[in-house]
Amino acid sequence: MKKKQGLLWMLLNLIVVEGVHSCRITVASSVIQFGSPLSASCDCPHLRSSKSVVVWKLDKDFVPCNQTSDVQMSTCPLYFPNFNKTTGVLQCYLRRNDVLQLVDQTNIKAGYPPSPATNISCLMFISQNIVNCTWQLQRDSLLEENVTLSAFRSKDECETPSSAEYICNPPKGIHFCIIQRKYFNNFDDLAVRVTVQNKIGSAPSSLLCLKPLFEVKVDPIIIDDAVPHNDCVRLQWTYGKKANFLTAMRCQLHYKMATEIEWTKPIEIPVDVKTADQCGLLAATKYDFQVRCIRKFLTGQWSEWGPTRSMITAELAPAEKLESWWRTLESTQNGSLKIQLMWKKLEKNKANADHVWYIVKSSSDLHETNNILCNTTNLNCTIVLHEAMKSVFIWTYNNAGVSPVKEMTFPARIGTPVSKMLVSSNNDTSLQVMWDPPSSAEGYLLEWYKCTELPDCEMNWKTEQKGSMSSILQDIEPFQRYSVRLYPLYQDCIGMARETDAYSKEGAPDYSPEIRLLTVSKSQAVVQWDPIPVQKSNGFITNYTVFWTDTSGKENSSTVNGSTATYNITDLIPSTTYQVFLMSSTSGGSVNGTALMLHTANLGLKVGSGLLSQILPTVKWES
Repeated sequence: MKKKQGLLWMLLNLIVVEGVHSCRITVASSVIQFGSPLSASCDCPHLRSSKSVVVWKLDKDFVPCNQTSDVQMSTCPLYFPNFNKTTGVLQCYLRRNDVLQLVDQTNIKAGYPPSPATNISCLMFISQNIVNCTWQLQRDSLLEENVTLSAFRSKDECETPSSAEYICNPPKGIHFCIIQRKYFNNFDDLAVRVTVQNKIGSAPSSLLCLKPLFEVKVDPIIIDDAVPHNDCVRLQWTYGKKANFLTAMRCQLHYKMATEIEWTKPIEIPVDVKTADQCGLLAATKYDFQVRCIRKFLTGQWSEWGPTRSMITAELAPAEKLESWWRTLESTQNGSLKIQLMWKKLEKNKANADHVWYIVKSSSDLHETNNILCNTTNLNCTIVLHEAMKSVFIWTYNNAGVSPVKEMTFPARIGTPVSKMLVSSNNDTSLQVMWDPPSSAEGYLLEWYKCTELPDCEMNWKTEQKGSMSSILQDIEPFQRYSVRLYPLYQDCIGMARETDAYSKEGAPDYSPEIRLLTVSKSQAVVQWDPIPVQKSNGFITNYTVFWTDTSGKENSSTVNGSTATYNITDLIPSTTYQVFLMSSTSGGSVNGTALMLHTANLGLKVGSGLLSQILPTVKWES
């Protein structure tokens, strides 16, 4: 029975399908403007007298038709007053006995008419003998677009074509066309138009009329020569082999030091000049230079900046006197002094060279050769100052010349010191120095050095101007103790130094000292330790803490000043073993030392450390 029903169903379907082959959806156009009306009908001529009904779907939704009394139910015209989908699948079904049969479908696309291309420009590249035209497209029309560039030569301001038209249809996404040399002449007008088309309409641009040689982009400019002289560099360039016939070009120069990233602002060069002197440069310094050019009337486009040409400027004589200072190293019995002269390195823009030398003489005559005390590249020099010598003279020199002379005198350091000075941490790598300034001081000099490097320490120094009340000392190493001295400088003498020690950052000491037992009795024990050396302390020792613990685990402690090296432990229990250790502290942290074992005496017995070591060995343990 089921098999007979299945065969009957297949037969009915075949009858329906045979009748629907002639059903067709009719629309005015399958591509319409977005938001415009859309009319459609589904006509099935062979089914007009049947009881089938036309049903519409747009994508996944059923759509009612616009039925009137004089239209057959099998036609069912459809009308959208405002079609607002960019794409849609319109389907026509027949319904008979509650069965839907798809009879036809069509794809509807909606979009906008094309917009004209904008920003159309054409540039002639002389070295390639081409004209490259570019443009930009406006809003997306939502439909597939074709772009056509057309061009022709003309001799009457693009009114009449004088040769065959050039046509270019670039692929989708390409917004340029290259016009080869045979389609243009350098001085003839070239007319260019870009037309955008889709299935709704066409949008031609306005006509661009140009003379190719007036719309030139020359190749990057190569600097042929660069010659340093004084504080200048003279540059010379050409426009390129295929652009040498061009005249009335306008060029720009920019430059930078080779170590910098940012270039200077472009510097204008007079029209059609192919050389430039760039002055005001630092001596003995590497600079990078680039040039670009454009036609005088700024038609066309600037060339790309040309290849970088680098040049090291000439050396000049040092421009300033040295800033100097001195310290006494040793006094002799005959009244002579062994002193160290020190001076600051000139900045590059003052030294005017990468390498300089320093010469110290006992007279101000630079040309005398028998009174040279030092000739060095170092920033210091040790000399013997005889009693008759009141001053020495120092110059800086390089391959280009000599600096102004600096006279150094050695006044006594007997003036009034500053009344107060405070040195504190500014951050982990610097110290801040503050003081009360004497009213008559003409300036100040600061010295600082690592205390761990005495006596052969490297001296750092700097000056501060009159009226200064503070200074920052840079390049300080954390956990290192520095000694800082401040000298006020008076008109006729140097003030006596005010000195203090400081850390930029403190930490826990490298270790805590071992405790030694001096004496022990039934209730007391005296212990001793060696101070921590400065190079191991990592800060100022603020205190020591002595800990002692008996066999029951009861712990006691006592804190003593950081300058103390002994402690008397009291209230001990006779005949009892104790563990004793020392904790050492700075403001940056603490560290525990190893421990010793001691045993208190009985019946008032007092034992020295030597005898105790024979009776009860010392045991060390890590706390």
